[in-house]
Amino acid sequence: MSSTILTNSGRQIDPFNMRAADVNIFDVAHSLSRICRYSGHVNQFYSVAQHSCILAMNISSVMQFQGAKIIGDHIHAELAFTALLHDAPETYIGDMAAPLKSRLPDYRELEEGVSEAVHEKFGLSEYYLDLVKPLDQAICVNEMDALYHGGAPAEVRANLGMGIPGIGIIPVSPDESEVMFLSIYRQLAARLGRRVDDA
Repeated sequence: MSSTILTNSGRQIDPFNMRAADVNIFDVAHSLSRICRYSGHVNQFYSVAQHSCILAMNISSVMQFQGAKIIGDHIHAELAFTALLHDAPETYIGDMAAPLKSRLPDYRELEEGVSEAVHEKFGLSEYYLDLVKPLDQAICVNEMDALYHGGAPAEVRANLGMGIPGIGIIPVSPDESEVMFLSIYRQLAARLGRRVDDA
């Protein structure tokens, strides 16, 4: 059985032997816009792409809520760019619930290899990825309040707080989130002097 997958752009990709040259922003935007957050256990479809867009667009608010300050436009752009692309490896390996990941060492190894290729492609540094991780978690309360009947569970609030003021979650269609994702990507890539399109 072949280990390759066929992407929306027509590329044959082997996730077990990923290279940066295999990664394509249009495949990323298309795939993430069609993967549902929280393994689909929500009251309406909400894509990984939209989650990434909301985090990127609200990076200043999330940082300030966490008690940090952003100094300078370049740092802001780097954080937003990293936030937009932090889940990009899911393009090639899908989204798996965190409790399952922790018990599947082979999956973690695969994820690390794919992530390395994605990070190299887009120039994502471990420094900014580490900064984005707690911000990614903080916005979960806002998402769960909007997407789960009864809102975020008490144990989630105990760990992550009451949510970030001023950030509303209104799910959009996969096509809308794909367009939004590419638009934000192009804006941030241009600000950072990165290559914009790679069709």
